Amino acid sequence: MDRNRDLQDIVAMQLTSPFSGLQRSRTWRLMLGLCWFLLHLLVKLHHLVIRIARKLQCYLILIGYMFNCVRLGLNKLQSVAIVVDSEEAFQISKIFSLVRWLSKFGVKHISLYDMDGVLKESKKFLVKNWADLSPREWKEVDKKVGSRHQKSVDLEWLSFSDGKEAVVRASMYICSNYSKPVTADAPQTKQTLTEADLDKALRAVGWLRSCGPEPDLLFIFGPARCHLGFPAWRLRYTEIIHMGKLRSLSFSAVLKVLYDFSKKHQNYGK
Repeated sequence: MDRNRDLQDIVAMQLTSPFSGLQRSRTWRLMLGLCWFLLHLLVKLHHLVIRIARKLQCYLILIGYMFNCVRLGLNKLQSVAIVVDSEEAFQISKIFSLVRWLSKFGVKHISLYDMDGVLKESKKFLVKNWADLSPREWKEVDKKVGSRHQKSVDLEWLSFSDGKEAVVRASMYICSNYSKPVTADAPQTKQTLTEADLDKALRAVGWLRSCGPEPDLLFIFGPARCHLGFPAWRLRYTEIIHMGKLRSLSFSAVLKVLYDFSKKHQNYGK
């Protein structure tokens, strides 16, 4: 009887142990899933609080600006670059509104960039609408911005191919002028390439003469938090701001960026 009972216990343990292990694994998966859900919830709440705080700050700055409580000192803001993701570059009306706002704030040069050259193809549309802007439309802009600055601005259209061509030509120039033949008896020296050499190469191939000034402020529209191939040698002292999606563009958000830029102080090295 004892032997049979021991055999029954062994068989019962073998039958129930897989189910108990499976139950434990399910419990652990449930706990890990719950922790992962709580972590995502906390991150989303954190981003929601930050978004609400930014919206509130934009609204307060806009109210202060409309009632002349907030004054912008934008004398040092002369050039602005707008980098747009190619998928969002088809929203020409949004870009046109941003160009109008910036021109009314006194910006003299605006560079429009996207990787695939979508903005280049819409160049005629932007120029035509800019020239055909009626006085009534300018008054609508004046209500938001004010009529104390000029209405003309120099527009520059760029794409990834422009910077790529300049890099290729500058590289060929550097290789042909800075590389020296090495003989077997000559001592091997390490060649260094400085920023002045790169500027000299870019001037030699005509890029720096044909392109506009270095932007003081760069707006990035799109999911990526990078300049998307905008010529890096023109961003040495540029303030880079990620604005999110272009469809969420608003005058209050642009005003907040300009307000923050007016409060910044840059120290330039010798």
